[in-house]
Amino acid sequence: MLGRAAGLGLAASSASLFGGRSYLLAAQPADNSVRWVSPRGTIDVLDDYPYWVALAMGYFGDIQTTLEPGPIEATAGTKAVDTGQADMAFPSPGVFSLMIEQGIPLVSVFQMGAYDVFDFAFQKGQRPESLTALEGKTIVLGSAGWQGITNPILAQAGVDISQVSYVDAGQTWGQALAQGQADAALAWEGLRAQWRSTGLDFDYILGLEWSRFPANSFVIRQADAEDTAMHDIYSRYLRGWAMGLE
Repeated sequence: MLGRAAGLGLAASSASLFGGRSYLLAAQPADNSVRWVSPRGTIDVLDDYPYWVALAMGYFGDIQTTLEPGPIEATAGTKAVDTGQADMAFPSPGVFSLMIEQGIPLVSVFQMGAYDVFDFAFQKGQRPESLTALEGKTIVLGSAGWQGITNPILAQAGVDISQVSYVDAGQTWGQALAQGQADAALAWEGLRAQWRSTGLDFDYILGLEWSRFPANSFVIRQADAEDTAMHDIYSRYLRGWAMGLE
């Protein structure tokens, strides 16, 4: 079990996590390529359907696209973008603001939706009226670094995060909740359906019903955002995602 309100469990350097690729492999107009890294540790999710639709329908045109699962650790994707090992990441508002506070020059350029996509799952019949009931309780996560997601959400709800305990259960955090190893689990829009399809049936407090936070956003390096030569490739790439949404 992690300590109460422990600091973010930041992963080892993203260079080692992404195979030590060079900054020179980042998107360049001449390469006509974009590498997008997921924060979920997998690409076998419903959430990324606009990408697969766009790819199947040819909406990306001649852009060479890569969708990578990335490590499940919350800040790994943004670090990979900062160091040039990926071109776009998809952090939560909490993680994005943390990176900005640390001086990492990233810029948000696109969102798939306006509302907070993060939810909290509870065993059937144990959903509280509000998240304030989680004070003194235990929340299970897929990574210790996800506290960068949950802590701002809980604080927004008026929860004293020093009174919340976390358990890092890795990829089986949903099963850990089902087995009673915690009082709640972090979840999100696409994951709810994915869990239900595997027999994990929970009650939820939905972020979109109360949170004032926006959804995750696509972020790129500030230097790329200020480079007019990069505007064309990123505009065409993001147009593909938008068309995939439609």
